[in-house]
Amino acid sequence: MQCLFVDNANSMVLAAMLDKVTRAYDLESKHPAIKYVGHEEVVRGIDYLPEKGLYITGELLSHHIAPHLPNSKMYVD
Repeated sequence: MQCLFVDNANSMVLAAMLDKVTRAYDLESKHPAIKYVGHEEVVRGIDYLPEKGLYITGELLSHHIAPHLPNSKMYVD
């Protein structure tokens, strides 16, 4: 694991792995919820913008902004 973000307000945990994928887990069910893909390098940081309802993941030279909703363009496991 490269990076971990706990979002108690939305009952989610996001974990960035060395495979350049960030996975979101539901804290209540403890099951994977969403898989965020698209980084070319390892994700080094995760944050949440509550006013926009977005998670932000970043590598050293770029960043991605993705909605945390299951109907987004991200893969749902």
